[in-house]
Amino acid sequence: FEHVVVIPGELRIPAVLSDASILSIARYVGIIRGKRVAGPAGGDDALELSGHGLSGWLGDEDGKGDIIEAARAYSGDTFANVLNRSGSTPYGLLRDAAGAQTAIHAGTLFSVAGTYTGTHRFIDQRSAIRYIVDVFGAEYRVNPDFTLDAGLESDLFVTTPTAILARKITDGRDPTIEGIPIAQFESDTDVHDYSTRVVVLADGSGSLIATGSADAASVPYVDGFANDVVRTRMVNEAETSAGNANSRAQLHLNRFAALRKALTISTKDFDVEGSFAVGDTVYVWDPTDAALVDITNEVRFRGAVLSPVKIRVLGQTFPITAGMSVYIRHGDATYTDVTDSVVFEEGETSLEVGANPRSLGGGEGGQILSGRVNTEPVPDDGSTPDVPVHANTPWGTASYLDNEGRTRARILVEWDTPLNTDASTITDGSHYTIRWRITGETEYQFSTVDFGTNKFLLQDLSPGVTYEISVAAVDRHNNSAGYGTDESVVAQADMRPKEAPLARARPEPVNA
Repeated sequence: FEHVVVIPGELRIPAVLSDASILSIARYVGIIRGKRVAGPAGGDDALELSGHGLSGWLGDEDGKGDIIEAARAYSGDTFANVLNRSGSTPYGLLRDAAGAQTAIHAGTLFSVAGTYTGTHRFIDQRSAIRYIVDVFGAEYRVNPDFTLDAGLESDLFVTTPTAILARKITDGRDPTIEGIPIAQFESDTDVHDYSTRVVVLADGSGSLIATGSADAASVPYVDGFANDVVRTRMVNEAETSAGNANSRAQLHLNRFAALRKALTISTKDFDVEGSFAVGDTVYVWDPTDAALVDITNEVRFRGAVLSPVKIRVLGQTFPITAGMSVYIRHGDATYTDVTDSVVFEEGETSLEVGANPRSLGGGEGGQILSGRVNTEPVPDDGSTPDVPVHANTPWGTASYLDNEGRTRARILVEWDTPLNTDASTITDGSHYTIRWRITGETEYQFSTVDFGTNKFLLQDLSPGVTYEISVAAVDRHNNSAGYGTDESVVAQADMRPKEAPLARARPEPVNA
């Protein structure tokens, strides 16, 4: 459980250099979980280290980690408070049962619109944090200095590209963009995780297990008897309440209702640190083999006009080459220099771009239902919840890039807590149902959120399209006054800066 630290450069750590300074310049910091010694008889032995990135302190591939054992019930809490509240209970997910910081400390937690109501118990920190950032439409990253930053994509990563990867270009930098030559493309497409239906097993009442489900609108594949392919995915989420189970099922289905398409790019530049990082958006251009061209983008580089696509970098593999420094960091923040013992590698940096998540495995997609927080039935208050009044209209909307580099839109739906139709206070509220459809269509789509929540982030919408949206309140006995008038909202169009079309010089006529 010590750490390996890789620094991009030759550095013999002086005693005066602080631990924080060393971690701030580290290219990689990982947890050592295994050692392997092998070699020929009578020859030199080789020592191989294996392990996990720092996110392993939050929870590893088996769900082991700092488990939240005592229930933490959040009610109308902000994004930052759910992650790192320290002064009162329930403590944030990055805190232990006594409110102290754990192996990963809070870094920069950006403000994200909305509040959260829900309970977490018997779940590792990593799974709980992934759940929360999903609910808020946010993201997180773990830094080499053992801190976690969280916020929107635009808060954490570069969304306007400053680098372009392309074939047949020379490396170098123009005033606003850096060119990185591509050595090789590798495309990978599979249906390993393709799903036609998702069923979420959620927290129920008493000894019951509540369920939510979502089905694909269409299935383009058939089995050997020409029947639609059936691939149902079961997801255990003890932290999901009955009222939110259907929306969680839809969220999982959105991730796995299409082919997995991954593109791996190898670049001869072995160290792209400083050009971009994992999570950033870059330009990629290849008009031949991979057909990576977007005619709406025009970028001038070294006098040439290119039309690249914008794609997020989702992963990076790089060799440890001569000139780098390698250290072992001990638990007391002292270091042992092992650079002289390292067998350096040669090779290229590989970048994974444009892929959707491979699977829900590794303890990140929900936990077993042991120790669920059960609730007793709530008495009927004898009335019907009235129609919720839409709040803070016109509702906010924004565009973003999904994991496959496509521009999508989100809308933040807000409403006021209603009374019953007889003007009494609702005491048996169950959930709200949000319905939406594209203007002109007849069929609605639906999501649900817990009663006590007054916001919901609709995601994966078509940019620039008008949607009709409304909300209904439902009590625990299925009473409801129905939906009010639909709110008409235009989903944000793609607002990411595009390069202005470049004027092409026309040759001057030559006079004889």
